[in-house]
Amino acid sequence: MTDLEIYIDGFNDKGIQIANAFLDVMRCKLTELGADSTDTFASVFDNSHIESEQYYMDILSADLKPIVSDLRNTHMKDSNTASNIDYRSIVKNIIDDFTSQIHTTADDDTESSNDAYINGLLLLFCKNLEMKVS
Repeated sequence: MTDLEIYIDGFNDKGIQIANAFLDVMRCKLTELGADSTDTFASVFDNSHIESEQYYMDILSADLKPIVSDLRNTHMKDSNTASNIDYRSIVKNIIDDFTSQIHTTADDDTESSNDAYINGLLLLFCKNLEMKVS
């Protein structure tokens, strides 16, 4: 929780700004010495800037990951979790039902039959995920 307070109160923002400024000055010195965009050291300075928010989100994520993992594992045995649902079988049954309803004949154009099948699967996918087709 200390990391969260440090981030919220901005205690380390100046340190990150100083580190980034140092990288910028070093990059400028390299340019003055003739380095171009293909110079390895210039590239390192360009790519080493610290994005404050992402930096702290990574730290906070690492702090929370074991806590959330323990909570999830503890609650896996609860009766109101989705841990024992076999979604693969459910989806397979939905697709098998859809496929059994498609009637193809030898006279059908293979390309248009395939297009119709793929479009049907797309519509089925969108319907089951409650997504707009567009």
